[in-house]
Amino acid sequence: VDFTRALDLDIDTVPTAGNPDTQWRPQYPGVIYERSLDWTGAGSFTDAPVVTTDSGFFKAEWLPSMVACPSAARNLTELDGAQLNAYLGTINASGTTYPDIGMIWAARLISPTGLFADENVDVDSKTTSRHIIFLTDGQTEAYDIAYGAYGVEPLDQRRWSPTSPISLNDTVEKRFGVACAEAKRRNITVWVIGFGTTLTDTMMTCAGAGHFFEATDAATLQDVFSKIAAQMGDLRISK
Repeated sequence: VDFTRALDLDIDTVPTAGNPDTQWRPQYPGVIYERSLDWTGAGSFTDAPVVTTDSGFFKAEWLPSMVACPSAARNLTELDGAQLNAYLGTINASGTTYPDIGMIWAARLISPTGLFADENVDVDSKTTSRHIIFLTDGQTEAYDIAYGAYGVEPLDQRRWSPTSPISLNDTVEKRFGVACAEAKRRNITVWVIGFGTTLTDTMMTCAGAGHFFEATDAATLQDVFSKIAAQMGDLRISK
């Protein structure tokens, strides 16, 4: 991977003023039209400028599940049970499934050498044990019509192009694998849980033997977290 081009996959890259390539863009579903698809879905994507008087071009906000904006993440901090439950209550599952963006930001939030390095330094010069528990409720499910973290894929082509030799789903899977490898390269232990879904080979490879699990219900999921906690050492989960 050329990290001078795929800056988002270099999880330690810090955005700099005056360099848009290092910055994440805001989302504007109200002004994004998926040219040249009409409101029925007929037509094909056109990445060149289009001048038209047709009011039927497909607008991104017309399909809410395809422009889902995630709940705000929060920095790592100590939480009691009530605080954790309150935060989890703000998280809503919507849209489709893009594991690469999840792993990228999990790694960014916990990396000791990146954007949040000041918050993730080793305490008293003791090596800190860092863990990512990646929980997914679905396999990779990307759509070219969706307006997501990288724009409209066939139009913006920041992550994938319709002329690519591999599919959009395969692209997302491979990027997830790269982000996972970058996390582990920083001595971060990765655990992967599939909740109500079958894990892909890429997800199992990411975690490695003994570090991936599948849970079909809440009771099984709680048991999985208990097993992970037991292997982490001093960490304990209490209800």
